[in-house]
Amino acid sequence: MIATLYIIVSVWIFLVQIQNGFFAAIVLALYWPIALIKGVFVSLIVIFNAISVMGKDNSLSFGKFIVQDGIATDTETGLTWLRFEHGQTWQNNTVVGETKFVAWESAFEVAKQFNQCGGYAGFTDWRLPTIDELKTLLEKHKNEKGCYIDADVFPHCEWFVWSSSPYAGSGYSGCALVVNFYDANYGNGGSDGNYVRLVRGG
Repeated sequence: MIATLYIIVSVWIFLVQIQNGFFAAIVLALYWPIALIKGVFVSLIVIFNAISVMGKDNSLSFGKFIVQDGIATDTETGLTWLRFEHGQTWQNNTVVGETKFVAWESAFEVAKQFNQCGGYAGFTDWRLPTIDELKTLLEKHKNEKGCYIDADVFPHCEWFVWSSSPYAGSGYSGCALVVNFYDANYGNGGSDGNYVRLVRGG
C-alpha cells in the first residue's frame, strides 16, 4: 500500500515537472521573439523621431526655431537670426570669439560692413532688428547661463542687445531701445555701447 502510494506520488511529481517545463519552454519560446519585435519597434521610433527632427539639409528643430549651422529661422515670425553676435563667428557647431561692445550708431555700420564682406549663409541683407522683433527672442524661463533666451539655438547671449528702434523719451536724443535678456525686459539702452545680433527677413 505504501509502495503503491509512493509510486503514485512520484508519477504525479514527474508529470507536474514535465508540465512546468513545458510551460517554461513555451514562455521562453515566446519571450525572445516578443523582445526582438519590441526592440525593433523602439528602434524604429527612435529613427523616425530623428528623421522628424533633422531635415534633409541637416537642419534641426528646437521649439519654434529651425537651425542650420549659424542661422536660426523663427517659424512663427519668418525671421532668420544669426546664432552668433557681432565679434563672433560660427565654427564646429558653436560660437567662437568675443562679442564686441559698440555704440548704437556704430551698430548700423556693423551690419553694413558685415554684408559688404559677404554676409552669411549666402545672404547679404542682414540688419539690426526692431525692438518688437528682438523681443520675440525672449523666453519665459531663464536658461542655465542666466538669460531668457533659448540656449540650444543661441549658445551665447549678452545681456543688452541693440535694436534699430530709437528711444522716444524726451531728453534722450540719439538713444535707442535694447532688450535686456538677463531680466527679460526692454528699455532705453542709452547710446554709448551694447551688443549686436543681426537678423534678416520680415
